[in-house]
Amino acid sequence: MRRLVLALPALALLAGCNLTLPFDVTRDVYVTGPAGEVSYVEQVDLSAEDDLWSERDKIQELVVDTAEVVVLSVGSGNAAEHALVSLALRPDGAPADGSADLVLLSGADLSVARGATASVAGSPELDAFLNEALTGAGRFALVAEVAMDGPIDARLGLRIAGSITLELLERP
Repeated sequence: MRRLVLALPALALLAGCNLTLPFDVTRDVYVTGPAGEVSYVEQVDLSAEDDLWSERDKIQELVVDTAEVVVLSVGSGNAAEHALVSLALRPDGAPADGSADLVLLSGADLSVARGATASVAGSPELDAFLNEALTGAGRFALVAEVAMDGPIDARLGLRIAGSITLELLERP
């Protein structure tokens, strides 16, 4: 009984407390082929992101810091020096024509060299997009368009990173 009495003030202090944690959603895309333009659509299902999905009912705020495309590796068949990269998010069930896409990057110049990065800061629109996905089915698509100046053989990493604020205990 004494432990319970001592624990009650501690619980009262924790009631309504929040915890902010980092999150990231990453996907790798292999870009191979001749010079020219190519589009990739990578399906994302946040319900498979256990750390994020299991806490979705406790999320008070989700803030995206950055969305980026990083050249993770360059293969021996690569002759491209530059690529123009566009990146968008497509809501689940949206038309394939891109009319409902949230554009993150548009024609960003990316050197085809390991570690090269094209990034954009988060925005309220991006925060709202991911919050809507978390309160819904959790699905959306990453749409990448890449225009290369030569034959390409590279692995690109698509990453959305930020933080989530969780409510630890419900307010009494």
